[in-house]
Amino acid sequence: MAPSSPLRWTSSPTLSSNTSTTEAHVVPLIRAHITAAEWEQFGQDIFEKFTNPEKLIATGVLEDVATPEEVDWFVGELPLPIKLMWRFAGRRRYDRYMERVRGVEDLG
Repeated sequence: MAPSSPLRWTSSPTLSSNTSTTEAHVVPLIRAHITAAEWEQFGQDIFEKFTNPEKLIATGVLEDVATPEEVDWFVGELPLPIKLMWRFAGRRRYDRYMERVRGVEDLG
């Protein structure tokens, strides 16, 4: 979800380069050597170890990079109280966190 005007995200060339490299070289290796079930179990195991604030960040990042279908699948698996907490508080907290991480220019 992009920030609303008059804000503009600043980006890090280093982060963009690292992400591109990972997608080009690491993701194909994961696909070749790990089954979908193993990957899903890995994700569940890692997510369970996160603190609640870390879970908010992870959920926000997932929403930012996933397709709408992937978001629907992920959110569909969450218990109703968690869905409501995310919708009414979690997303705003994540957005504020990302403003501090990415930096925001005030264009107004």
